[in-house]
Amino acid sequence: MTKSWISLLAVAVLLIGGICWWSCRDAAEAERDSVPAWMKPMLDKQSGGDTTVENDTPNAFALMLANLDGSRSDRHFAGNSLFTKNWVA
Repeated sequence: MTKSWISLLAVAVLLIGGICWWSCRDAAEAERDSVPAWMKPMLDKQSGGDTTVENDTPNAFALMLANLDGSRSDRHFAGNSLFTKNWVA
């Protein structure tokens, strides 16, 4: 008798888990469909194309572009220095 209850409980847990997974999946698709068309490219992992830098730390905006060649890195460092210097007002 105990094995049948355990089997029944296992089936119930799997069934409820499957329903929850299915409803969450539908909600994620519905959320993506509710985004305006002009914003959908921003949801892509590489919305900046070859320029995209894979970094989600607080310093991500201080990094050079992924496709910036070394000969133009001086422009990056000059621009970045404007944000790293202490300003006195």
